[in-house]
Amino acid sequence: MAIITDTKFNFEKAENDLFSWNYWDGTSGNCLTHKPSGREIYQMRWNNGEEVESDIRQAAKEFWTELWALQEQKPPRIEEDYDYDLEPKHGQNGYCRKCGSYCYGDCEAN
Repeated sequence: MAIITDTKFNFEKAENDLFSWNYWDGTSGNCLTHKPSGREIYQMRWNNGEEVESDIRQAAKEFWTELWALQEQKPPRIEEDYDYDLEPKHGQNGYCRKCGSYCYGDCEAN
């Protein structure tokens, strides 16, 4: 079962057919809600302290494994979006290192 998230990266909510997860659940995302029963699972125990059954436990483990893999994904870095030149271009508003003043590019006109 594929997990659906609220955003592609840095998501706060995720769910599939059996479980839903929310980072802001009061436990910093350590609880799962079992959708068919509406009960919460924390550390493989139901919220009343009972052990989670083996079939639901296995499904919860698979959900956690897929969720952690999704959380590790990082957005792709697009190199064209970065300006690597720390020095402002000559003539842009700011201090000109060529003439030592705020010339806005007209110092080379002389």
